[in-house]
Amino acid sequence: MSPMFRYERMQKGRTRQHMQLGAEVFGASSPRIDAEVIFMLTQFYQAIGIENFKVQINSLGCKACRPGYREKLLAHFRHRISELCEDCKKRLEKNPLRILDCKNEQCQKVAVSAPQMTNHLCAECRAHFEGVKTSLNQLNVTFEVNPNIVRGLDYYVRTTFEIVSSDLGAQSALGGGGRYDGLVAALGGPDVSGIGFGSGIERLIIALEKKVPLGSATPQNYVDLFISALGPKAQAFSYGLINKLRLQGVRAEVDYDDHPLKTQMKKADRMNSRFVLIIGEDEMNKGEAILRNMNTKEQKSIPFGDILNEMEKNT
Repeated sequence: MSPMFRYERMQKGRTRQHMQLGAEVFGASSPRIDAEVIFMLTQFYQAIGIENFKVQINSLGCKACRPGYREKLLAHFRHRISELCEDCKKRLEKNPLRILDCKNEQCQKVAVSAPQMTNHLCAECRAHFEGVKTSLNQLNVTFEVNPNIVRGLDYYVRTTFEIVSSDLGAQSALGGGGRYDGLVAALGGPDVSGIGFGSGIERLIIALEKKVPLGSATPQNYVDLFISALGPKAQAFSYGLINKLRLQGVRAEVDYDDHPLKTQMKKADRMNSRFVLIIGEDEMNKGEAILRNMNTKEQKSIPFGDILNEMEKNT
């Protein structure tokens, strides 16, 4: 995650300085990598609770096929230049592709009949794009081809994508990215391929507030499991265990200060813990812990290897 600054006029949900998270892959040019990066972003959105979104993809071609397409695009927009907004009139000669994603309603009408890059791809770019679509299908990612997804910088090639949500209104992009095989070389480095994405934190907050308005969520005032770890060995073991439990979805806490058992049990009570797992020196030697049900007060011994499965059954 890193701070970013915008030069242009800000849209809804965007500020001059903003925070963005992202991921990048360098040195791999396979279309499967493109699909995996898109899949990774959709999984992230789902994991944080955003479900109302669509995946849109396009291909920008490459240095071999894009110049010819650019000329066809110029001819189309020059013929209808009087219908374009002032910004797009300025973009026309410099970067006509940017007219395709203009949000002006009149420009969108002109762009509907414009030539599409996907119909002018060279054989290699066409094969790459088909590979991306096939790979997305293998990953069960539902997508649609949007020929108006473009990028304003020349080093972008082939795959480009956006994740959009109707919860954000007209400026619907949650995040997006694309392949930039020419970026490293443009900066003076070696000629390596690259693909990545960025997702603005402010946009994520807006989408999450649509799902659960800020401040309206009912807090979960309990934990599933409190680990009472007694002694250095138990503390070290419990540190790894608690993170495995949390990755499994278990609301777990542990006492890192190695307090006496009585103090830790009181702490578990204050946290309204459903279960307490007691691990001391004897338990470490036996390879099993004591699991106590805080409601029934019943307790039993459980092998270390069964702890994850046991908690999965009880959460």
